[in-house]
Amino acid sequence: MDTVGVGMIGSGYIARTCTECISKYNEGGRLVAVTGGTRAPVLAEDYGMDVEPSLEALLSRSDVDAVLVATPHQVHAEQVIAAAEHGKHVLVEKPMATNVADCDAMIAACEKAGITLSVIQTLRYRVVFKRAKQLIDEGRIGKVHMTQFTSLWEVTSIGV
Repeated sequence: MDTVGVGMIGSGYIARTCTECISKYNEGGRLVAVTGGTRAPVLAEDYGMDVEPSLEALLSRSDVDAVLVATPHQVHAEQVIAAAEHGKHVLVEKPMATNVADCDAMIAACEKAGITLSVIQTLRYRVVFKRAKQLIDEGRIGKVHMTQFTSLWEVTSIGV
């Protein structure tokens, strides 16, 4: 397989971050489709993907080899298990799930299906964090002992 077809599950802030990373910083992945949330049509248009009406429709696509799960934490387990049942590799945004039992079930489903399950945290690819790292690496802000960030966005615009 030369290129991995990626399906995006979720369309909110983190999904857009992941989509941006795949489109700009990845040579082996191709965005195929997105499902979930009110912002899916805009995300699809912005990145040249199809919009699927449901998780089942996305997972049933033969051109989707892997999915990236960027949805609310409490639905990660059911979505990851469904992806495993469809033989799709899974990259899930942190936290993996909301409890250990769900994490164990996700791992078991992926092992049973013989697919890869990975957990990520993508904020490191946002421009502001890359710039902060550059300043640290250049020694321009002194020795760093701890970092903290705060993000603000309009609550009504958050949707997945």
